Amino acid sequence: MGLREQAASDAKNILNDTVGGAGWTFYIYDPTAPTVPVPFIGFTNDIAFLLDPDTDDYVGSRQISVAVSLTDIEAANLSALPDAVADESQKPWVVEFDYNKFKVAKSSPDRTLQVLVLDLEVYQ
Repeated sequence: MGLREQAASDAKNILNDTVGGAGWTFYIYDPTAPTVPVPFIGFTNDIAFLLDPDTDDYVGSRQISVAVSLTDIEAANLSALPDAVADESQKPWVVEFDYNKFKVAKSSPDRTLQVLVLDLEVYQ
């Protein structure tokens, strides 16, 4: 196994580790079947306020994201890779965790580590 394959395997193991790692259950709603959420295990992030590194003042923003193994996404047989939907008349990709729903604002697949990071916005 090469170094890249080992790194991808390690990333998947860390993201799927619900006992001692970062793994957390969340759900992705495919816009073609929005009532059937698909469960995933990965890293979730919801930071309500960020600090300005120069002034240490709070900056009124919210940073929300999830990270999941691309092999888990591919195994789920979604209609496509989750991504932002620019057209407001179309249903967006939605991610749910901690009883909150968020829409996908940006999709960043890392094909080397086989990790997908989804930046999210508040949806409901």
